[in-house]
Amino acid sequence: MRRLGHNVSRQTVKNVIVQAGLGPQPHDYPDTWTDFLKRHAATLWQCDFACKKKWTVKGLVDVYFLVFIHIGTRRVWISPCTEHPTGEWSAQQARNFLMHIQDEDLPCTHLCRDNDTKYVTAFDSVFEATGCKVKRTTPMSPNLQAHVERVIQTIKHEVLNAFCIVSDSHLNHLLRVTQDWYNFRRGHSARDHLPPIRDSDTPATIDLTKHKLICVEELGGHLKSYRTAA
Repeated sequence: MRRLGHNVSRQTVKNVIVQAGLGPQPHDYPDTWTDFLKRHAATLWQCDFACKKKWTVKGLVDVYFLVFIHIGTRRVWISPCTEHPTGEWSAQQARNFLMHIQDEDLPCTHLCRDNDTKYVTAFDSVFEATGCKVKRTTPMSPNLQAHVERVIQTIKHEVLNAFCIVSDSHLNHLLRVTQDWYNFRRGHSARDHLPPIRDSDTPATIDLTKHKLICVEELGGHLKSYRTAA
């Protein structure tokens, strides 16, 4: 009606539809709430900055890194760290991230981020050049970034808090191992207590009376995972 030059309120449209007997029916939407959430999660990524203090001869220094998470699969990508998260650095991490998901055949059509001033126009432009839409959250609404905030908490509580960082290369090593561990070996409640990346959604049941389990230790034994002996 607006395209024909008539201004009609939503309530008027609703009244006309109801009077005509065209209102919503109980079975118009067969989806469950779970299906609705899964469908949207498969199209969304979130990203956020995180930091860890590094010991130097001048005292403690904040070192920053970027964390990306795919809401549907819970896969994460963690950037290398830097003491100076400039706009040029952030844009380069965006390019590195896009190259990674292209190799993994993971589309990124919508990216959610907060309003941190470390995000610059060049950062958004890297994604927009590929057709991805960058969606900024409303100010002072941390719950809208709940997934990536929870991942950052996991990275800190389960890995980084157990180490004193002494150099950028030290932190980068920890972050690389953490990314691999989180994606391939850490069980996730939203993924049926299986890792985000796995061979099958229904792994074969292992007969523990016939197979021996071995413990794989990483980062000096801090991270442990288990598998059957070859």
